[in-house]
Parts: sequence; C-alpha cells; structure tokens
Amino acid sequence: MLHRHGGNFQGIRKDERVTIIAFIEDRNFPDEPNKNMTILLTALRKDLDELGRKDGRLKEFKQRIKIVEY
Repeated sequence: MLHRHGGNFQGIRKDERVTIIAFIEDRNFPDEPNKNMTILLTALRKDLDELGRKDGRLKEFKQRIKIVEY
C-alpha cells in the first residue's frame, strides 16, 4: 500500500526517504520464549511517486525498498 500513497508525503522532498517502523510483539505462553521483532521499511519519496503512478510495478518497487529486520 505504501507505493500507492506516495503522493500523500508532500512535505518530504523527492530525494528524502520515507521510513515506517513496525514493532511486532510475540505473546506466547509464559514458558515459551518471546520472538519480538522490529521491521524497518525505507523507500525514496521519488520511488513512491514514480511507482505509485504505474500499474504492475510492485515487483520493481519491492526491489527498490530497503527492509531491515532485527
């Protein structure tokens, strides 16, 4: 969905990046280890704008974004 709404980031220059941080908390039973995770999705604003205007470009968009998990 991020690639479809790149035009909504009007306060960000085209050479700047948009980053979404997701915190995932695994709530297991008390005796099981938790597997908490943080995911960062980062894309250039110009890529969001360019790929959001073109249908069928999701594969290319996925190649341009940066995903970090820890």
